Amino acid sequence: NGAAVNYEDKDLLFYLVVYRDFRRAVWCLEQLRKHYPNAAVVVQTDGDPDPGWMSLAHDVGAVVLYGERLFAVQHGVAIVQRAFEVFQAAPVARWMIRIDTDTEVRRRFREMPTADYFGTHQNWRNFVQGGCIGLTRRAIDLVMASGILDNPRQVQPLDWQGGDPGIARERLAMGLVSFDWIINWAMGSVGIPAYNF
Repeated sequence: NGAAVNYEDKDLLFYLVVYRDFRRAVWCLEQLRKHYPNAAVVVQTDGDPDPGWMSLAHDVGAVVLYGERLFAVQHGVAIVQRAFEVFQAAPVARWMIRIDTDTEVRRRFREMPTADYFGTHQNWRNFVQGGCIGLTRRAIDLVMASGILDNPRQVQPLDWQGGDPGIARERLAMGLVSFDWIINWAMGSVGIPAYNF
């Protein structure tokens, strides 16, 4: 859907997962705050107990949530389930923007798409590349209501890879899941297409 809507900072929740990448997170969040001074920002530690995250959160006006290491493959899709639960607990935000610590925020979005799942679209697989993934509240609510994330450790890697053992092989070799591939699988499971934005 190519339509677009206006938005304010309060409509966005930026979600950043961190693990032993403090310096990159500082760089990312400092840029983010130059362009989005009043948007909600959640820094979710993925098994990183470093107390420095709290001081960073204070410096950039973010909320830090310490959590267990869910990127490990034995946790299945729990990393995405946790993110969606965090978003659902923030009732004001209309969009969750999932970013990485190496995401370079150069400017504000001029407007937001009406599409439910958007970012840098990879045509070959109806897929949004990680780094900056946008999701509407509607999309997240549909996935959560569907129940596909209710038993996150029972979802196998070949499920979220779309049955292709070549996809995300590098991540699996490291014993890790892929956040963007799991989101792609979840969106496809509820019939939400990817949109290039």
